[in-house]
Amino acid sequence: SNPFTIFHGVANHLHLQAQPKGAFSGRPLSQQPVVVIRDAGTNIVTSDLTTIITASLINSRRNAGAKLLTANDNIMGLYGVVTHGVLYWQRLQVDVSGTYELFFTSSLGNCTPVTSDSFEILRSPPVKLAVVKPPDDCVRGMLCKIQPVVEVQDLQGNKILVSKKFNTSITSVSCAWSSRFNERELVQGSLQMNEIG
Repeated sequence: SNPFTIFHGVANHLHLQAQPKGAFSGRPLSQQPVVVIRDAGTNIVTSDLTTIITASLINSRRNAGAKLLTANDNIMGLYGVVTHGVLYWQRLQVDVSGTYELFFTSSLGNCTPVTSDSFEILRSPPVKLAVVKPPDDCVRGMLCKIQPVVEVQDLQGNKILVSKKFNTSITSVSCAWSSRFNERELVQGSLQMNEIG
């Protein structure tokens, strides 16, 4: 016979061509999801250049404050427009450790959404100390009446729940207060000072 062309059908469902993979909290997923629009025969709807796909976070364990974010919202927010029926997500990330799934919906009323496989977000390693309660009511030569509290935090400012003894001294930038060099103990990521003056 003469050559003939078979075209795809109308959009029927979303499909994950690439599943999201875990990462450290606050950092882009190690594998970003790829969502495609398929017809009832599983063909990609390549003519589609306008459908909007939206991503949301399924937080089944209700990790407090967990959010799905992008590292740079100027590149892509939590939604995007397909190109020839395909959307390659960029720099999606979750800011709290835990186990999650992603849920994708489309702006098409007759297109079945899709849920990703579960993936693990690990707590980021500690990178900094932060004074979360500064000293106050200080008089030279005397201990401050309000002693500071220091936390070990990750890159995003989340407290790292670590308990450990270590030697350190603390001095303010203005040298208005300081402490002696001696052994202290972190308890669940926090250090309550008692000798600042």
